[in-house]
Amino acid sequence: MAHSKKAPADFGAPVKFMEADKDSKILKTIYEGSASIYKNEKIYLISRIQKKKALSVTIINGELSDITSSSRCGAGIHAFDQSGASAFISSNTFPQIDFAAMCESLKKLIASSSAYDIKRNKDIFKLEAQVNIIKNEYPHPYEKYDLAGIIEKAKAANKKTQEIDRNRLSVTTNCTVAIDDFIIMRSDGTFSSFQIPRAAVSSSITAKDNGQTVTLGSRLGSSDLSVLFDDAVHSDFMSQSEFYAREALKLCSAPSIEAGKYRVVIDYALAKGLAHEAFGHAAEADLHRGSILWKDQKFIKGERVASPEVNITDGPIFNDYAWQPVGANGNLRSQTEIVKNGLVEKSLCDIFSSREAGVSNENSERIEGFDCPAIPRMTNIRLEYSRPVKTDKRFYDLTPLEVNKMLLENGLIAADCETLLLLGYKGGQVSPVNGDFVFNCSMIYKMNSELRPELYKPAIFAGKTLSALSSIISAIGPVKSDALGTCGKNGQGVPSSGGSNYFLVIDKNENITIG
Repeated sequence: MAHSKKAPADFGAPVKFMEADKDSKILKTIYEGSASIYKNEKIYLISRIQKKKALSVTIINGELSDITSSSRCGAGIHAFDQSGASAFISSNTFPQIDFAAMCESLKKLIASSSAYDIKRNKDIFKLEAQVNIIKNEYPHPYEKYDLAGIIEKAKAANKKTQEIDRNRLSVTTNCTVAIDDFIIMRSDGTFSSFQIPRAAVSSSITAKDNGQTVTLGSRLGSSDLSVLFDDAVHSDFMSQSEFYAREALKLCSAPSIEAGKYRVVIDYALAKGLAHEAFGHAAEADLHRGSILWKDQKFIKGERVASPEVNITDGPIFNDYAWQPVGANGNLRSQTEIVKNGLVEKSLCDIFSSREAGVSNENSERIEGFDCPAIPRMTNIRLEYSRPVKTDKRFYDLTPLEVNKMLLENGLIAADCETLLLLGYKGGQVSPVNGDFVFNCSMIYKMNSELRPELYKPAIFAGKTLSALSSIISAIGPVKSDALGTCGKNGQGVPSSGGSNYFLVIDKNENITIG
């Protein structure tokens, strides 16, 4: 698991780490040079070093279609003078970099920018110095498996899904693996080393029948290769793929739902979309202004946005697809309770955004790569209802009929309006200014008291974020937080994941429409 040491407990740990690293010389140059330039010239540095390897395997209808691999190494340095003026420079030639020359360029850039009325921030000097050398032990580490084994497992998954109906189904399965090694050093002695590994397996399933074509997708991820080689995790992926393959065939002849206002039951993947896109981004401090979480020139801390049973939390989870234990400035990330008991509690922010937003620093910043600026970002966001209807079954064992039964038994099928079950998240759009969202689902089931759920083609799930949150009246099952994606904020693509209870029940609301 993770091992972390905070300064000033052991400043000898970075030296020991660097002495054992093959790039020891340049690492020591940066670490010692960062302290020296601050002591002698009052220029504060944050240096970020990244080494990345990536692999992608594609299988189409049982045949290997493509293998791609890539790697990149680089270093980015963010510099600040005592007035808060800053500059940034990067190089993609690490470890062959000229640290002294980069520092001279940074000083010239800061001097140039200081002549203008630029925005300044001196809060970086308030960060607590830390030493975080994190080494994790995963159940299915990458070095345990070879490329042939990965291809074989992906082929087997693809073949099993297509064999549900070889004549009417076409299946493309993709397995991606990426490993990011980061080292972050600051002038105050902070030294952080951590790895962000991730693997994802997805299948695009296309059904053709009745003159119609329907495409659905299954996707699951983990930090290590559990998504392929852990029986329980891989079984989740295969159950998801099988369900979507069978439903895709049915959807070819399914009717369309009538547009209108309904009580809506959404699965955890759609709930992740709601939490991440419709609420989470507004909770990132650099996006507060003009968002639904900004009123009277301040963050709406303490305001009620949902019932006391609703909580929204973001933070790293070990062996999760979006696992990142340390922020891009080198300090440990924490679990941030954005909404607690229905009240807005905290903001996802970093040292550069917290003061202006009027919130405490959560070290929530992330970067896609060494050549990117750090900005507040989510990792794994969970929307949780504290008193759900309980079940011991796996999510993929709960068929639409089972969900219908549980809703009926717990008085959650409305008498005054129809109740719809929405499954599968297929993206969407959100306006942070007014909270309007438009999401796409994979399919819709109409629930009923006769326990005969009716399948309909997917339709738009649209409404206002705060209306949706305030209308959550119940949930089914424990929290499942492995709905994954890639967040593209500000052009930087970083892994994201999250979820909710298996299903959330959202009451009929005039600001929520299906159609």
